[in-house]
Amino acid sequence: MAVLVTTLAVVVALLAVIVAGLLRSHAAILRSLRAAPPGVPSAPSRRAYDLNGVSPAGDEISIPVVDAGRSTLMVFLTSTCIACDDFWHALASASRRRVSDGTRLVVVTKGPDTENAPRLVSLAPRGVPVLMSTPAWDAYSVSVGPHFVFVDGSTGAIVGEGPVSTWGDLVSVVERVSSHPRSDA
Repeated sequence: MAVLVTTLAVVVALLAVIVAGLLRSHAAILRSLRAAPPGVPSAPSRRAYDLNGVSPAGDEISIPVVDAGRSTLMVFLTSTCIACDDFWHALASASRRRVSDGTRLVVVTKGPDTENAPRLVSLAPRGVPVLMSTPAWDAYSVSVGPHFVFVDGSTGAIVGEGPVSTWGDLVSVVERVSSHPRSDA
């Protein structure tokens, strides 16, 4: 009987941790999307950073984000994250990975010392750059994937960011941010 009670207590504790994590991620998404009422300036946007790192094949890559001339959607994923699987599958399908017209899509993983490069080679979607860079995760304050950062191409300002649960959620967030540009940048 004591084993059953202990097992039940452990299961309840694990569920509490999972629910708390989900609530935290959803709260972060809502905070990133919260717009100021009309006539009230919103908080200043953070500035973006250009990306530097290596491809899964080991080639040096530099991707301009600040003065890119178009918006950039960075999706922070890892090769080992179970929650990232939906994103890797969506990215593999050109019809599912559509984002706002003209927006460049970039996948950012942690560096080669942390990632499984051979697995990333197999996961890398055609036509979408995959950049391995732990410093990019640090610069954008990303602690866990899946996470996104959306940068306005005309200002170089981050206009949307946060954790996301599914590819569909990410697409709808980006569409909302794209249709309601900030005027504070």
